[in-house]
Amino acid sequence: MSHRRQRVLWVDDEATVGSLGQHVLTRAGYEVVVTTRSHEALALFQAAPQSFAALITDYTMPGLSGIALAAACRQVRGDLPILLCTGESPSVYAAQVAAQEINAVLPKPFRPVELTSTLQTVLSSPAPPVPRTPLTILVVEDNPFDVSLIQWVLKAHALTHELQVIDNGDRAMDYVNQLAHEERRRPPTLMLLDLTLPQCDGRELLQRVKAVPQGADMRVVIVTSSHNPADRQETLALGADAYFVKPSHPQEFMQLGEIIKGLAFGNG
Repeated sequence: MSHRRQRVLWVDDEATVGSLGQHVLTRAGYEVVVTTRSHEALALFQAAPQSFAALITDYTMPGLSGIALAAACRQVRGDLPILLCTGESPSVYAAQVAAQEINAVLPKPFRPVELTSTLQTVLSSPAPPVPRTPLTILVVEDNPFDVSLIQWVLKAHALTHELQVIDNGDRAMDYVNQLAHEERRRPPTLMLLDLTLPQCDGRELLQRVKAVPQGADMRVVIVTSSHNPADRQETLALGADAYFVKPSHPQEFMQLGEIIKGLAFGNG
């Protein structure tokens, strides 16, 4: 298949790098869409995932890292060819590149011939397997409206997931205790935990999660209405990975999706 008129999405917070890449690839016959913002890149891709032949992304960017962006795009389209263009040392990104099945890495600074040849290789390489393991998420929350907002956030961020909701502290504690006694049972990838629950305080549940062997790899995000710095400090000290204060405007809940992606895809 000719590369001419193939559309490439290029993301780099350094505008000069994106402009250089666009110039080189346009001369080579590609159509290049350039943005300096990873969140904008994700929105562009989600709007038309089949229109892009490949993603070229920087590793270190504000907001959403290149690895997290790649993972989010692959959740939408599992066969997307991805090229990581970075000036970082391989020791920084090697494990994440392997985990996310990034097709190739182009070190900065690069020569035009290196860019075009690497992209051609990426476009001709076998696609990774499309089926991807969904995130398993346990939501411990007694407010149905907040649960619906979380479900909306997961859908808006195109996160493939399996969701379980427990609306009671005692039932959540029973779940964790059962998990502790079933060694072969796979724990959730992530827990979204409210602090104020019927019958059992969220802090007590967090302590129990971190006390069982299966809880060691479970990422926990506190999702709470409390702005109290002491609550944040205490829960992070108990082993929570992030602390998210429920915003007054539902649209601001979207930031929770960025936290989830950062933790689930190795950027947290």
